[in-house]
Amino acid sequence: MEPITTAELIARIVGPIYAIVSLGLLFSPDTYRKITVQFFEQSALSYLGGILALAMGVAILTFHFVWRADWTLLVTVLGCLATAKGAALTMAPKWMLGVWQPLLDRPGLLRVGGLAGLALGLFLAAKGYGVF
Repeated sequence: MEPITTAELIARIVGPIYAIVSLGLLFSPDTYRKITVQFFEQSALSYLGGILALAMGVAILTFHFVWRADWTLLVTVLGCLATAKGAALTMAPKWMLGVWQPLLDRPGLLRVGGLAGLALGLFLAAKGYGVF
């Protein structure tokens, strides 16, 4: 048995998280909308969420900063996006609310985001666990 790569390890962690959260978004979009509104109303929560996203993004990039034209590029891109999201939530939470507001106002877009997140999560989990 070959040892797993760093990209596979990250995919094993991130993939199921994306899939589970996305299923929650698909099955309970109103609840997720309320959670998001409350998240932005509470400065401490926004800040903590930013720090967590920043930590996750920096951790991913610390262990996997590879620009190769295969599926592992997705892991690097997710690390970059998590880092940017964390920095934005930490430094400019009101701006981030403005970015998210159009999604919150359109439940259909939330479901599309849920489907996209589910596809991403299942893909990453499958790659991480060597399904294909």
